[in-house]
Amino acid sequence: ASAEVSYPTYSSANGLVEQRPDDWLAAVGDALRSLAVALGDRIRAVAAIGLSAHAPAIVPVRADGTPLLHQVPIWGDTRCIDVGQILLDTIGIDRAWNGPGMVLTAHYPRLAWLIDHAPQAIEQARWLLAPKDLLGLWLTGVARSDPSSGSGAAAWRTDILFACGIAATMLPSLVEPTALTGYLLPQVAQSLGLIPNL
Repeated sequence: ASAEVSYPTYSSANGLVEQRPDDWLAAVGDALRSLAVALGDRIRAVAAIGLSAHAPAIVPVRADGTPLLHQVPIWGDTRCIDVGQILLDTIGIDRAWNGPGMVLTAHYPRLAWLIDHAPQAIEQARWLLAPKDLLGLWLTGVARSDPSSGSGAAAWRTDILFACGIAATMLPSLVEPTALTGYLLPQVAQSLGLIPNL
């Protein structure tokens, strides 16, 4: 079975390219509900849910996963380029970072840009999550990430986080992309028509 749900992207001439995290959650929920209906009793044969999403993008969220920004810059947003250059100059070209996106628009420049442009959301946030990690938190109650979502490595770069002025504890722990993140929360499973503890 398959299901598809669309949602809008907002853009403007100044390099803004944003989406709404609530749209992602609603779309995934609608798609999973549709799949549950289409599969019927065969839903019991589902062994796991795999997640994939665009990157880099960062969503400041409360401990319960509630997004603190109505819209967030996504991978095509270029407003962080100047901040990215400043960060690169601070760290040094020989210590540049890896991860999804070009160097000046990757995860760390986006993080630095958000700190400058959404300080209240950063101050209220428990987690700074990539889109895929937000979906994982919503489904399982566990905040985890993997290198493909932002870090580009097996560990977060504490030197870059220090330069950004952000604590590493605001970022999720990193695991291998194939690692089990957690189990489907019972209340989420019930709302989606899925099996708890999947």
